[in-house]
Amino acid sequence: MKPKVSILIAAYNAAPFLLQCLGSLLRQTEPAFEAICIDDCSTDETLALLREYAARDSRIRVLQTPRNSGQGAARNLGLSEARGELTMMLDADDWLADDAIELIWRAYTEAAEADTVALRLVRDYGGRQESDDSYEHLLQTHVDSPAPTLSGKEACALSIDWRLHGYNAVRTSLHRRLPYDTCVRTYADDNTCRLHYLHSRRVALSHAVYYYRQHDQSATHRLSPNRFDFLEANDSLRQQLTQASADGDTLRRCERYVWGNYIGLLRLYLTDGGAFSPQERSQIYLRLQRAHANIRPLRLRWPMRPSLLYLPSFSLLLRWQRFLLQKRGK
Repeated sequence: MKPKVSILIAAYNAAPFLLQCLGSLLRQTEPAFEAICIDDCSTDETLALLREYAARDSRIRVLQTPRNSGQGAARNLGLSEARGELTMMLDADDWLADDAIELIWRAYTEAAEADTVALRLVRDYGGRQESDDSYEHLLQTHVDSPAPTLSGKEACALSIDWRLHGYNAVRTSLHRRLPYDTCVRTYADDNTCRLHYLHSRRVALSHAVYYYRQHDQSATHRLSPNRFDFLEANDSLRQQLTQASADGDTLRRCERYVWGNYIGLLRLYLTDGGAFSPQERSQIYLRLQRAHANIRPLRLRWPMRPSLLYLPSFSLLLRWQRFLLQKRGK
């Protein structure tokens, strides 16, 4: 049976979560899917567990990266093997509702010209669950439509600051044209969903539920130099949207989003710089400097522009941080 949907699961040391993740796939009410699991050189029992599931169900396949490469690169390896008409990602610590694939396929076939299908997002905080209010609002505003959709441009603009999240299933031919962004190991793959939206004729809004686990073990929540990957990922997003001739409103939204992330990371550097080694601080400083040089102030709304004038020079910024660290005895 040819799969309707290919599901890419990039896994690194995810053994504690695979029972729930893969178990949710085995309970799907729509049987025509494949799960391509990519082990990214795990050091725990992840690979053994993946192989165990693959031995139990032929719809599950296991691939391995030659070296630990990050989620984007691992997913791209799986994307090259995808056989479904639609392809989506599922993080190894997340899971799907039992009827998710059935509802994804229904939305895809009922919505004319749909190239992407968005899912409902439910965040799980160790048993306490919260729906994504922005997505629920979109569904409510289209309640009279049997197959609610957005234009690709509308969906992309909403996704810049995550008023439309990035959990979706994409026509595989489009996905292969726009594989996961791998400019840095973390955050950059988020750029890809925005480009998928932009290049879609229509984006269908489905009722399929994606359960997104929130926990402190996530690489994006830990305090490490990788947090500053956001800077390069945001630069890459800006460049790709510009090259794709995104409209002015989308580019302005992007610049506000990039500026807000830059300010947040600048504050993190000033307040928590002592957590990093001198070499790490020096590298972070250079990354902040490059990001600052790439800011497009004319794309920011007027109330934001004056704030650019009051930023200290980077040499003054570095001296100020050293002063703070000396006061703290670090």
